[in-house]
Order: sequence, then structure tokens, then C-alpha cells
Amino acid sequence: VRGMWEPEPGWLVVPSGTGTSTLGVWRTVLGGRPVVVKRLVALGLAMGCLGVLGAVVIGRPLLRLFYSPEVARHNDILIWSVVAAGLAWTFLFLATALDAMRRYRIQPFIHVASSLVIAGAAWALVPTWRMRGATWALLIGIGFEAVLYLIAVAVPLRAELRRATAR
Repeated sequence: VRGMWEPEPGWLVVPSGTGTSTLGVWRTVLGGRPVVVKRLVALGLAMGCLGVLGAVVIGRPLLRLFYSPEVARHNDILIWSVVAAGLAWTFLFLATALDAMRRYRIQPFIHVASSLVIAGAAWALVPTWRMRGATWALLIGIGFEAVLYLIAVAVPLRAELRRATAR
């Protein structure tokens, strides 16, 4: 029987544009500790930060170029949207960790809960703040989803690490 962090032969974790593709190696040579997950989350955070930096630095000129000066005046909406996307890139690899741990049942509940939080936040924020409120609602929902994924990975991982150190 394979342990939680033992991969299927030939798996590699690779991000894709619409989600994740689990194709590679999950277990490390460092005694099976999930160092890979920490590195991938850090990579996702770095990609998110680069996206936010790009939106801050060249977002307005790009909006002006591709859309109009009117749209470019609302660069803050783009920045908030990229902050939400950057947060999603950070926890995307936690979802991949759940795939590698074969914990599929929890994921639909995480997405439904996140969708409900986004809907509730949008209901509260959009009438007053309009587009800005919609991006904030998205950010709140994605933040909530990130916390749920962190819990969903940390709880079984902690139990597995406790069992490994007790041996």
C-alpha cells in the first residue's frame, strides 16, 4: 500500500491555464517530507506577485492600448483582479497536493463554499461599489477558498507526518 506522499510512477506536478495537471513526482528524497508543496506554493506566490507588479506598472497603458482611455481610468479594478488571480495561483498547488493525496471528495465542497462566499460578498458589495465591489467579492471568495485548501492539505499532512515520526 502506498503512503500518502508516494507518487504513482512517473507523476509530475505542472500548472496549466485552467487548473492543474498531475503528471510527476511528489515525494522527495528528503525522507518523504512535502518540501515540493512548499516550493510550489512559493512559486505560485512569486507568479502572483509578478502579475500584480505588472498590473501596477503597465496595466494602465495596456488598458489604454487595447481598450480605451475610459477603461484605463479604472486600472484599480485590473489590479484587484490580478491580486485575486495571484492568490489563486498560490493555492493552486495545494489543490494539486490534494490530487496527489487522492483526496477528491473534499474539493467540490470547497468550490461550492467558495462560490457561495463570492455570491454573498457580491450581493453585499456590488450595489455600493459596483465593479470594484465585484473584484473585492472575488478576492474574498478566493481568499476563503485558499484557507479551505490550506486546511484540507494541512490536516491529513500533519497526521501523516506524525505517523512517520512515530515509527
